[in-house]
Amino acid sequence: MSSPPLAGLFDLEYPLEQISEAKFREIALLLEEARDQPEVQTIMERIRPRLKRVRPARKPNLQRLFYLPFEDLLVDLPAPVDDGRVLRRAAQRAWAYVLAKSDPAERRIYQVMETRLRRLDAGDRSGQNVLARRLWPPAAILLDEAAIGASTNKALRHELVGDESVLIDDIRQIVRLLAAGDEIQLLKDALPPPPIRGLEISQMALIRQTVANSHDGKPDRAYAMLLAVMVRMSAPTEFLRRIMHLNLDLPVPIKVTVFARLGKTVLADMAGQARALSAQASDAFASRVDQAQRLVAELTAADQVLRDSDPWTRQLLAELHRSAEAACAALVNDAALRVRAALPAAAAAPLGELVAAEQALLALRKCQPFARQVELDRIVGQMLSTIIRELKIKAVRLFEARNKAKPPERAAHERDLYWCVRMLELAGDPDEADRIRLETIKLPR
Repeated sequence: MSSPPLAGLFDLEYPLEQISEAKFREIALLLEEARDQPEVQTIMERIRPRLKRVRPARKPNLQRLFYLPFEDLLVDLPAPVDDGRVLRRAAQRAWAYVLAKSDPAERRIYQVMETRLRRLDAGDRSGQNVLARRLWPPAAILLDEAAIGASTNKALRHELVGDESVLIDDIRQIVRLLAAGDEIQLLKDALPPPPIRGLEISQMALIRQTVANSHDGKPDRAYAMLLAVMVRMSAPTEFLRRIMHLNLDLPVPIKVTVFARLGKTVLADMAGQARALSAQASDAFASRVDQAQRLVAELTAADQVLRDSDPWTRQLLAELHRSAEAACAALVNDAALRVRAALPAAAAAPLGELVAAEQALLALRKCQPFARQVELDRIVGQMLSTIIRELKIKAVRLFEARNKAKPPERAAHERDLYWCVRMLELAGDPDEADRIRLETIKLPR
């Protein structure tokens, strides 16, 4: 595939979200070739969500190798509280500082490494790892010294982070992850790609062994290794709950410290999930209830992991409970309103409204198993009981109306009756649904 002009690449900005995955991978590689140009950087930022989903093989360069230990933690915007994430601006600053401040011999080595990288295939992970493991230790030492010195040396601080002193903590986080880069990469290579939906016993054993053998009694090292794996999990709090019961060969005070820091990350994740759930006010009930189910499951796991944490963490957990309860309550109320709004028109409503009503009713039923954890079990039960009662009342009236109607008008009433049957089955009253269905069949024509 020949390279199109830069202007042509920029024109692809909108269609890139719509083209096939195979074509997207090809164009992503072309964009990589010109990624240093501002226009292409703009496109790359806008398609970053799809890049994360598709994860096309990307041409290696030293900066990408430098990012490997913390690539899953990179974010564009700062969090309200420290959640262990790393701002991209900080990562860019850190890499620029490493290039500028490494000694001449080290920079010559980087040039040789860059040449070797250009000869490697995009998928040659083994070759890339060899070079990356050579890159991380000196970079970690250099950045650690700079972060320490920046606290008292204004000129050094400006060289490191410019006028953004808030990035110093991100630099320190980068140092922690670079220092444990070998172990982090070993685990990433051995485990499934993210999002990891579950781990086998042997994989959990590998994590335990790697952390136990490599932390050297240092909280930062244990924290960095566990964090790098945890953020690749689809249910990070459940992972934390499982790993908490393993013998990591950590003294109890250090283990408490490590898990408290990891707890900040999972609480921030759940707070984001609660905000996303609250922001939805649509008929996408299947998606909303799945989000709610994941949030409540994570919250339940967090209660087990963080119940003995410091007062500040427990306060955050209590606030998260309130946010999750409010978000789930809004979902339940929206679903109930959608179902009851469909009752007057019944089967005569437009197809889209009928589908939305069914999905809303299914959402209410799916909320039942986890409603107790967010103190909504009584409300959900009452709503379903009310809907069932109203459907029964409607069915009685439909029978009466059908019997009084002339033959040409009876079909519409019978369609409404079968709709009531369908909704009663979805609402969890199959016996009543079956009774109405049999009574409808027996009706004289």
